[in-house]
Amino acid sequence: MLKDQIDLQAEVDALDKHMANLNNQNYCLQKELEGFLEADEQVRRGLDRKSKVDQIRHRVDDVIRRSQMEVQVRAAKSSRRDNSSPFREPQMNPNQGKYGNYSKSAAQNYSPLRQNEPLVQSSQRRVAYKP
Repeated sequence: MLKDQIDLQAEVDALDKHMANLNNQNYCLQKELEGFLEADEQVRRGLDRKSKVDQIRHRVDDVIRRSQMEVQVRAAKSSRRDNSSPFREPQMNPNQGKYGNYSKSAAQNYSPLRQNEPLVQSSQRRVAYKP
């Protein structure tokens, strides 16, 4: 009976060693799995950034495309209008002169200098200002 107890105790010790060995392997595998999960999370974050950048690029491209279409539509509308663009040459009335409602003589007699001020030649360096 003592022999059976010794054999059973040896078997229990062997099973304890095997259990410790399995626990050690389990711990190592758990650490390795945590490393894989961390690497997986980093890859997911990287892919998520790429998808966000792609989404932003698509939105910007859509806004640019819509803006270009709007410019084309406005250009087409403005080309259809008659004399409504401020950048077009106004058509002159045959009764008006070259200067519109202003007479030629008034435009030719205009001078930015004051009436009593003498003309200053370019060779003179000092100009006397008379109020």
